[in-house]
Amino acid sequence: MPRRRVVLSMVVGMMASVVVALGTIEPAAAGPVAVSAGTTTSDCAGVLPQKADGSRWVCAFSDEFSGSSLNSSKWMVATTAGTGFMTRDTCYVDSSSNVTVRQGMLNVVARKQSNSFVCDRGSADFTTKRTGGVVTSYGRFTQAYGRFDFRAKYPSTRLAGFDGNLWLYPQTQTYGGWPASGEIDVAEHWSGHGDLVVPGIHYSGSTRDDIAWTCTVNDVRQFHTYSVEWKPTEMRFLFDGNLCFRRSWTPNSPLQSPQPFDKPFYILLSQGFGDPYYSFAPNLPSSGTLAVDWVRVYK
Repeated sequence: MPRRRVVLSMVVGMMASVVVALGTIEPAAAGPVAVSAGTTTSDCAGVLPQKADGSRWVCAFSDEFSGSSLNSSKWMVATTAGTGFMTRDTCYVDSSSNVTVRQGMLNVVARKQSNSFVCDRGSADFTTKRTGGVVTSYGRFTQAYGRFDFRAKYPSTRLAGFDGNLWLYPQTQTYGGWPASGEIDVAEHWSGHGDLVVPGIHYSGSTRDDIAWTCTVNDVRQFHTYSVEWKPTEMRFLFDGNLCFRRSWTPNSPLQSPQPFDKPFYILLSQGFGDPYYSFAPNLPSSGTLAVDWVRVYK
C-alpha cells in the first residue's frame, strides 16, 4: 500500500466491507514465487517449524523489531490519504502516535483524538476523531504459499470498539477488485468479543464457511503465535501451533482453484476502530495497541 495509491479493500467480518479504488499498482512477478524488493532475506530466529512430512520450513523473511524505528527496507506505514483504506470512522495516519518500535516491539495504535479533524480520502473525505495505524510490506516483500507466523497481542480492553488484524493482501489485483483477487485474514480480533480471534479467506465465491467463528486463545491480551500455512489447495490456520481452521476454496467461474490464491501477497499489521456487530462501548479507552513481537515467513 504505497503513497502512490493502490487498489485496496478490507472486510470487517462478514457483515461490512470497505472497497476502495483510488489507483493502480505496478505488476508483481507472476506465479507462486517469493518476491523481495529492497531487502535481503533474513534468518528467522528460533527453531524452524516442522512440516507434516518431518522436514523443516526455510526462512524467507523476518523482523524481530529489535531497533528503535521501523525498518524501511521491510515495511512502510500506509495511510487513508494514500490508499483510501478505512474501517468505520478510523483515519489511518503516518504518525509516531500510531506506529512505534521500542523495546523489541512494534506497537500499532488506534487512538481517539481530543478534537475532530477532516480525514483526507480523496473525493470521500470524512470528519472523525479516530486514528489508526497500518504497517505493510508492500513493495518490500511478497510471497505466494508458505508459512506466515505472527507473535502478537491485542488491546487490553474487553469493551467493544477496537479492530486489530494480522493479514495478507495481493500485490497485484490480477483477478479484479476486492474480493476477486483474494484476502487472507490470519487473525482478526474485535475487542468486544472476548478471546475469539477470527481467521478466514475472502475471494469471489466465498461463503460464511470460509470464516472460522470458533477459534479462541487463552487471553488475547497476552502474546500468542498466529500462523497460516498456505498451500496451493488449502490453508491451515494455527494458533500457538494448534490447528483451529482448515479451508480449501472453490472460486466463481471463470477462475479455477488455486486461483486467486496463486499470486504473491504482502503482509499487513493493522489496528483501528470497528466492530461488525456491536456499537462502541461508551467508556471505551481512548487508545488500543496491537503489539507485535515478531513476524517470520517461511517457504
